[in-house]
Amino acid sequence: MSGLWRDVVHTLRLLARHRGFAAAVLVTIALGVGGVSAVFSVVYGVLIQPLPYQQPDRLVRLWEVHRGAQALVDEPLLTNLTYQRWQRSSATLDGLGAFDVGMYTVANAGPVERLRGVRATPSLFSVLRVAPAHGRFFDAADSEKGAARVVVLTDATWRARFGGAPVLDKRLAIDGENYRVVGIAPPGFAFPGPEADRPSDERHPVSFYIPMAVPSEDDVDIVDAIGRLKDGVTVVQAETEGTSVARAVERPGTANVIFGAGGPVDVHVRALAGEMTTRIRSALLVLAAAVCLVLLIVCANVANLFLLRSTGRARELLVRTALGAGPRRIVRQLLTESLVVSLVGGGLGLFIGWAAIAALPFIAPSNFPRLDAIHFDGRVLVVAALACVSVGACAGVMPAVRCSQLDLSTTIGSGGRTVSTHDTGARRLLLVVEAALAVVLLVGTTLLARSFVNLTRVDPGYDATNVLTADVMASRASDTSRLTASVLERLRDVPGVHAAGAGSMAPFGNMIVSVGFELPGVTTADGRPVIAHAYRAVITPGYAEALGMRILEGRFFREADEGASIAPMLVNASFAKKYFADGKVAVGRTFTGLFGEDDRVVEVVGVVADVLPADLDASPQPQIYTLRDAATTMRDATLIVKTSGDSSSTARLLRRIVQQIDPGATLDHLGPLGSKISASVSEPRLTTLVLAVFAGLALTLAATGLYGVLSYSVAQRRREIGVRAALGATRGELVAMVLREGLGVTAIGLVIGVTVAAFTMHAMANVLFGVAPLDVVAFTMAPLLLVVVAVAACLVPAWRAATIDPRSALNAE
Repeated sequence: MSGLWRDVVHTLRLLARHRGFAAAVLVTIALGVGGVSAVFSVVYGVLIQPLPYQQPDRLVRLWEVHRGAQALVDEPLLTNLTYQRWQRSSATLDGLGAFDVGMYTVANAGPVERLRGVRATPSLFSVLRVAPAHGRFFDAADSEKGAARVVVLTDATWRARFGGAPVLDKRLAIDGENYRVVGIAPPGFAFPGPEADRPSDERHPVSFYIPMAVPSEDDVDIVDAIGRLKDGVTVVQAETEGTSVARAVERPGTANVIFGAGGPVDVHVRALAGEMTTRIRSALLVLAAAVCLVLLIVCANVANLFLLRSTGRARELLVRTALGAGPRRIVRQLLTESLVVSLVGGGLGLFIGWAAIAALPFIAPSNFPRLDAIHFDGRVLVVAALACVSVGACAGVMPAVRCSQLDLSTTIGSGGRTVSTHDTGARRLLLVVEAALAVVLLVGTTLLARSFVNLTRVDPGYDATNVLTADVMASRASDTSRLTASVLERLRDVPGVHAAGAGSMAPFGNMIVSVGFELPGVTTADGRPVIAHAYRAVITPGYAEALGMRILEGRFFREADEGASIAPMLVNASFAKKYFADGKVAVGRTFTGLFGEDDRVVEVVGVVADVLPADLDASPQPQIYTLRDAATTMRDATLIVKTSGDSSSTARLLRRIVQQIDPGATLDHLGPLGSKISASVSEPRLTTLVLAVFAGLALTLAATGLYGVLSYSVAQRRREIGVRAALGATRGELVAMVLREGLGVTAIGLVIGVTVAAFTMHAMANVLFGVAPLDVVAFTMAPLLLVVVAVAACLVPAWRAATIDPRSALNAE
């Protein structure tokens, strides 16, 4: 042990004496280990760590699809018909629960605000196998029609709004209705769903739970469902049973409105943890692969630095040998040095990783799943330690083997500056590895960057410049239409407001509604009536102008359309293309009996460009716009305000106007529409940024490694270069000689890297938008960037070689 301690002390003295070498090695290791620890923390917390429930591996999400159909709403939903029959009798499920997440107005026990609540069936809590901390959860009687309204608070809501005081049997006003508090969920209980169901500029954790009953009528309704598999039952068995149940239920035609028209129904069953993270899984796996490549580059770079350092120490080590130190003693000394340096650098890396994880809540997207499960704990320390040992072993083995094979007489005779062909080959091999891995990372980063640019260039169908949006809810939901009408009337008189309107389904708003309806008088080629499936938005005059929608045919709604005997309707381009394919002009078409209103005449007055409701990577869907009237009110509305400049002052004014008209009303997600668009792409932006940092680090390490090896090579070959210059070699020829040496290994690494990238980039297909995995631009720009950086790294050593004075070089020898 004393010998080992002496080796450690000797290592620390070496680092103190050779500060440049120490700084290069420690920074390199710290960046590599820091990246590994941070990415591992995220990957483990999000993808690997079990959910905080009993036997979480038995929890599953269940939903239905129509085979081959494209659903208007891309969410995992189960019909109430399938749910009811499956719950009554199941050989595969040990329980089945349903829920619905929404925003509610809470008006007492604190300020009036919009909080996220969950409507849940009583069975959901037994499926999750969770017990209340105080009071009770729901029972079957609580969900029956006409039952007294009850609510269960989360521990955080109880403490924030009631200060942790006794609260059972107290009242809470939710959406204008009084609810009696019957229970408190246990501390740390997290609802098994996303904390935010859409991109937003703020997070809304679940605050309370209220009872829910799944409809048992014959008409189709939809729910989110969670089940618990019985012991020994597989996902495939549950899927088979669920599909059999779903196909045995008579499905009304309205099911096609939700799931799309297609083949027979299939039920999908997936692990709950996997379904919660499916959206971000591919991106995290890409980052995990990237950080592994970075660690390999760190190993190669540090090994190269240690190999160069050991070559300069050959005389010292041989003197030790002459004084009696055997090969095993020398190898132990060198391995100890590399491991100590790696552990010191790893300690610095842990701080970098900890800082990155601490910053994650501030830079992560608002709907980042399982963010609270990401911790910098003992598992991270173990992984960091393994990374340090790996780097230390890779860095120390090659110098140790090399120095154990040195010849005493040859090395001392050469002044301790012997350089074997094995050393040169090893260093070049390491440079090839660094260059190849750097190319792979550069290609992946370029693909993601191009994908992100394509995403930001998507035409959403509207102009978000100087547009302010806010979800508004009156103190009584039924009064929301009247509230929005009063607010819009006030807003239109405000200087600087160009247009204002409201809609029930605005971009990044609080609702998406899909409908199915027969188009009277329109038939298919075989004479059957056409059933249209589309999004439906109820809007006011001024909505389209405020949003900057584009009219393709006809006109927008006018004030005079309100109360007219013929109801106007706008359709988007996708609707007109799909359902008005007979060649006739869309504008002017009239329908009687649309939406089940037998006597009402509806006229298409305009065709507008497709508007994407939320995700920029979504495909445009058929959509219709109808005018708000007595028959179609808005219980949920999004205000749209077009201003002449910065909308911050208008936002404050809008809040005052709403409070003056209805003090109990709430404004949610108030802010510029441009900010919401930016927030919607925050996830790919973050992934691209992190991968770009890794690629930049890889490129820097490859360049510094190449620079260091060439600089050392020039110093070792000083006499040779002096002789060449004395014999007539020009400066250009000497520069070209060094460039050939550096760019030769770079070219080999480049070819290997491009080949590896061509076979591996297909794994990134799920995170790319509008870019092929074998994109020509990416596979051209990445190698070109590496070549430019390599040339820059080679120029300084090459210029040093060209400026060597032949006489001083020969005299020094």
